[in-house]
Amino acid sequence: APLCLVVDDSLFRRSGRKVFGAAWHYDPLAKGGKRVCWANNWVVVGVLVRLPFVPQRAVCLPVLCRLWRPKQPDRTKLRLAVELVALVAARYPDRRLHLVGDAAYAGKTLRDLPEQATVTTRLRADAVLYELAPPPTGKPGRPRTKGGRLPELIVLAALTRVRFTPAVVACYGERKLVEVACFRCLWYGTFGPRPVQVVLVRAPGAPDGYDLALVSTDLGATPAALVERYADRWPVEVLFE
Repeated sequence: APLCLVVDDSLFRRSGRKVFGAAWHYDPLAKGGKRVCWANNWVVVGVLVRLPFVPQRAVCLPVLCRLWRPKQPDRTKLRLAVELVALVAARYPDRRLHLVGDAAYAGKTLRDLPEQATVTTRLRADAVLYELAPPPTGKPGRPRTKGGRLPELIVLAALTRVRFTPAVVACYGERKLVEVACFRCLWYGTFGPRPVQVVLVRAPGAPDGYDLALVSTDLGATPAALVERYADRWPVEVLFE
């Protein structure tokens, strides 16, 4: 079976000025008005598993982590995450890997993931999408690597050619009805010429717009499966808590 992995980072508060790798970090969970803390920042990769005594959700088991240090432009959090996933791929060369992360873990570095790995993440509202590359014309010159630029997501969600259909998804411990729309395109700035699936999610009966936009390199998964896969990212937050 495929291995489902989740990546995120967490702060480990420290004290003292001479703690290795510690720095000031923004902490959205900090109490009071002060939103910064002196801490280590760890990039963590966990395996999502289903346990019979926790039927309502997946459980995240951390297996790998690396310390992220500021002022190292070539050692970004995304770079560390890709390296950790490569370790898992080397350990299980015959297994398919499905990586899930939030929008902070989307960038060109994902192109360096092993071939057996797919990635599903939240799509930024300002993402520049393109149509798939047209077939070669047979004329001299370099073939086109991408099609025409697509409108913004909010505009795409209002177009009649993007059709929303009802789907039942299991998210956050409950099953609910949503409307999903799915289409293939290129997120060229991040994945280059590799085709991706974009899934727009909204409440049933919504007149227009969308509530959630996902992007995935897994072209074989259904829209409902991708929505559920992204929802399974939440256990890593439970893990950190």
